[in-house]
Amino acid sequence: MAPPDMGLPLSFGLDTQGALDKVFLACDKDIECRKRFGKLRERWNTWLAGLPKRFTVRHPLLGSIESLELGRDTALMLVRRPLYSASTASALPAALDAAIRSDLAGLLGLSGVGSHQRALRLAAGMHFSVICTEDMPLVESAATSALNDFQRMDLTLYRDACAHWPRGTRPTDFGRVQAVRSPVLLLSGGDDPATPPRHANRLLAALGPLARHVVVPHAGHGVLSLPCVRSAAIRFLQAQPQRSSADSELDCAAAMPRATPFQPPGLAGVTP
Repeated sequence: MAPPDMGLPLSFGLDTQGALDKVFLACDKDIECRKRFGKLRERWNTWLAGLPKRFTVRHPLLGSIESLELGRDTALMLVRRPLYSASTASALPAALDAAIRSDLAGLLGLSGVGSHQRALRLAAGMHFSVICTEDMPLVESAATSALNDFQRMDLTLYRDACAHWPRGTRPTDFGRVQAVRSPVLLLSGGDDPATPPRHANRLLAALGPLARHVVVPHAGHGVLSLPCVRSAAIRFLQAQPQRSSADSELDCAAAMPRATPFQPPGLAGVTP
């Protein structure tokens, strides 16, 4: 759920950091993950502060050995994409640990998952036209000193783009949300790095009693990809118009456990 008043450039970075913090916390709570990748958050922050730095990597398609310089913002972008899925997020501790050891293969591989799918690609021109019109007026004057790494990166990106990109005029009542007259179903993944539950939570009161918010605690972005959620959502859409959204059977994924942190083979007994 993306409310019309969310201010994407700052909201996105806040939610991305929140999702990454959950990855670190889950690793700390998992005995094997903590044993193999202990103090991962602190080590990651120290490594990030040391960028830019040159690395030698194997090209994932050609197999050739290449050299590249990795900057701080690029490293943050590599981390962001895996957070969208519970399965790829579970592999981040191992990938971050390897990157800290100067092996970028895992992080580069995770960041490329799904990137070849045309349906997942943004139309960049349309994207900037929308964000520059609807979101930037809410955040243009924000100070960067109190922002996290992702927020500073995003705000800089959109400020630079919107300084030159054509934009429309945001209506004064654009952010107003009215009560609904038909059942509405809001779905959120608890670990979503873009639209976590906090956004839908604050819309519930405005939408009224016909709205229901279902949270899948340990899911990422796009919970409709979960079979039981998709089936329940279809039943919700096929229900009679007067049926309350609260009657929808969408508790099926509430108990879905967090994906266990991925442990690469051959690392038994390895500690940082």
